[in-house]
Amino acid sequence: MHPPMIYPTILRMHPWFGQPEEELLPGPPEDYRVEQQAKDWFVVRGPGGQVVHSGLGPVQILPARHG
Repeated sequence: MHPPMIYPTILRMHPWFGQPEEELLPGPPEDYRVEQQAKDWFVVRGPGGQVVHSGLGPVQILPARHG
């Protein structure tokens, strides 16, 4: 059995130079929502509605894997 993950969520952002940028986020993926503000602009909101990312998209919220 694994201990609970402190950062169980990955925010995958728009790729730069062919590689996606990723940031670890605390809390489960369902705590985050992606809002498209314009054609290529996305905002990610976390628990309580705070903005955790605002920038070019697309972006994805993914569960972190461990094992």
